[in-house]
Amino acid sequence: MISVNDLRIYSREDLLSYVQIRKGETKLGELLPIVIDQNSFKHLAYQGVKYAIVGIPEDIGPRANRGRCGASEAWNSFLQYFLNVQVNSYIDPGVMVVLGEVELSDLMKESESLDNSLEGDLVKLRELCSRIDQRVEPLVEAISSSGIIPIVIGGGHNNVYPIQVGVSKALKLAGKTGKIACINYDPHADLREMEGRHSGNGFTYSLNDNILESYFILGLQTHSNSKIAFERIKSSGFDFVTYEDIFVKRKLTFEKAVKRAIDYAKKSNLPVGVDLDLDGIAYLPVSSETPNGISSEDAAYFIAKCKSEISDIAYLHIPEGAPSHAASQVVGDRYVGRTIVNQVLAFVS
Repeated sequence: MISVNDLRIYSREDLLSYVQIRKGETKLGELLPIVIDQNSFKHLAYQGVKYAIVGIPEDIGPRANRGRCGASEAWNSFLQYFLNVQVNSYIDPGVMVVLGEVELSDLMKESESLDNSLEGDLVKLRELCSRIDQRVEPLVEAISSSGIIPIVIGGGHNNVYPIQVGVSKALKLAGKTGKIACINYDPHADLREMEGRHSGNGFTYSLNDNILESYFILGLQTHSNSKIAFERIKSSGFDFVTYEDIFVKRKLTFEKAVKRAIDYAKKSNLPVGVDLDLDGIAYLPVSSETPNGISSEDAAYFIAKCKSEISDIAYLHIPEGAPSHAASQVVGDRYVGRTIVNQVLAFVS
């Protein structure tokens, strides 16, 4: 059995604390299956559960990349709206479970006094980010080994590395190579140097570990990536379509760009991870917000298309939402929470 020591498993009471009970209505939080302990993961798969949703409430990774705080809040924003989704003929609560969250309160507390403008503190933040890796990786391995697809919400994009390591280990246990493909909608390639772990180099570490065999970046913004990043993409045989080619120069439609990404990933004949960095959605309160991005509907189309066209999905990862950067916390929770719900439902419905 794979040991998962850092998962806070949610009870029915935990889920119901988010639910607004209304007569004549049934909400997801009232009916979703409940996990007893990590030993029940495989039992859930036998019962027909296909997706395990887990939260990573941290912003250490973005701060370790000299970025802003706030990504720790996205998970709670998501729960407020997801657990109140109406159960009807379009939603089957039996196919998914909200496992809970990776326990990171101690690491977050350690990070509170650290200032990422100071080199010494930056080193400490990157060390804490590596400790997050050690907690996320075995959880994802356990979920994947049970035959369930992990859906990981919140935190920074640093978590793509332990997610991919966990999936890779599960694949090796099943007698496969452990290599994966990935499609990432993101303004940034996240292929920065291996200078200590942070939200900008998760894919570099996966590449270095010979896990990431095929990588397509959709919506890459040319002014937001270094010369080294483009050189690394080329030398690794990866591919991309830029935001500018889709929306500024109009060389191809968004639909055709998504198809190109999917076709590229499918050629690898490997399990495919799907990443949606919320930094790519226009005007959303995120770690690095921008007016130059896609809509929530475009993002949902991307996810739904990947799900329908790719037979072997390894995971879905939605990082970087930061609701506190909105005009108010209430507005931030609403925009980030509902946006993530829209993406998750596009994947599971």
